[in-house]
Amino acid sequence: MPRLIAIRFIQNHPGMDMARDGAVTVQELRWRRTTLQRFFACLAQALEYLHETNLVHQGIQPRHILVKLMDSFASNMTPQIYISDFGSSHRFESDVALEMGKVLDVRAMGCVFLEMQSTILGHTHTDMFVQYDTLQSDRLDVELRPWITELNQHSCYIDGQQFPRRLVKARLRSIKSMIADSAGERLSATDIAMRFGSNDCCFLDPEVPDGQELQDGDLP
Repeated sequence: MPRLIAIRFIQNHPGMDMARDGAVTVQELRWRRTTLQRFFACLAQALEYLHETNLVHQGIQPRHILVKLMDSFASNMTPQIYISDFGSSHRFESDVALEMGKVLDVRAMGCVFLEMQSTILGHTHTDMFVQYDTLQSDRLDVELRPWITELNQHSCYIDGQQFPRRLVKARLRSIKSMIADSAGERLSATDIAMRFGSNDCCFLDPEVPDGQELQDGDLP
């Protein structure tokens, strides 16, 4: 039976301790990290779609990212990821307000991406040198730069699983540009989608529950 879970379930206490404690196997940890890597493209494509329709989310954070998993990681079903909680979302008429909203969405997604990449490299949330809920939005670039530098120097060999260093460094460069204070360095949602690419599932029709139909204005 599929279930919706917060993305923190995948990120929760990564590393060998989980396997030693019997919570998950090393094989599942590797599968989780591989799966998490696919989600960069999914989220990048979703954010581009929202901004192309002039919709600003205004509340992107890990707890608003949901993952649909099968009960067993050994199943051949590919997990699906969703951006949720559109209670604060808005379609702005003003170009200035729209562009500012898009910038804040991109910076927030950059924080999510940084947490995802930290997890892939074997870190827990407590390893982060700052807590996201205490960050000042106008100082993200300064406050997160030391952590990005540390990740750039981190081993890409985790629990017997090798991640291409060139890919990790390129991803961290993009994340740094997503949270940049300088307008000249900052990426748009379209830039992010181009950099992170797409998966086959990004082009599938939206999933509709049995017995229901999409109505005008519904978000996929």
